[in-house]
Amino acid sequence: MTKIQEQEILETQELPEADESPSEVLIFSIPKKSFQELTQRNQDFMISLNGMISEEALVAETRLEVFNEIAETLLAGQDSGQTARQLYGTPSETAELVLKRYTEEQEATVEAPENIRGIDGGLLLGSFYVILNGFTVMKTPEASAQGQVMGMLSILVNYVLAVISMKFITRSMPDFDASKGERGYIKYIAVSMLAMIIWVIGINGSMYLLPPSINPPLPYMGYFIIGALGFLVRWYIRRQYNIKGRIF
Repeated sequence: MTKIQEQEILETQELPEADESPSEVLIFSIPKKSFQELTQRNQDFMISLNGMISEEALVAETRLEVFNEIAETLLAGQDSGQTARQLYGTPSETAELVLKRYTEEQEATVEAPENIRGIDGGLLLGSFYVILNGFTVMKTPEASAQGQVMGMLSILVNYVLAVISMKFITRSMPDFDASKGERGYIKYIAVSMLAMIIWVIGINGSMYLLPPSINPPLPYMGYFIIGALGFLVRWYIRRQYNIKGRIF
């Protein structure tokens, strides 16, 4: 890059206002003073990097954080004779790594819709209970005849109520960013307990009220297969919507 090109780029950056000190003026998202302390090669590196990462690619706060971190590293490296290429590689390589890193982080922070999170939690809860019924039948075969396990319709009720319950639970999750005492822990506990009670009552009610003719029990392997399919669908949904973390 020629001196004339550098001068033209520098002239497009902000100039200090009357009540603004030079150190507060930003050049390529870093303080002007820090930029001027860089060696000529490191300045060239920052100029090239700035041109490769558009303002639309990174939000302003993230851009400031990234460029200041790079500038601080370059300034520290100058004391030991390290160049920008030795520390970061070429500007294009650095831009690619920065964009990849922060794009992935921004995608990870996007929350899935409330309904999807409810389905995610409901499939976890419902599938776990279905598999538990499978173990009950495997260990005690007469449990099916005694109405102690879910039938086909009860399994459906189980999943529907589990999804609805988890939807309300995720909606009442505590706000960890709120001040102490206003995070909503009591509401979360109360809603969770009520949702679980309704889920259990609904399942047991369907088991006792629905006759075996329309709510037939399954062999233990049937419960295992349905539960495994539930976990598989949940895995697919979490992958599609990039859902991270646990429900509880």
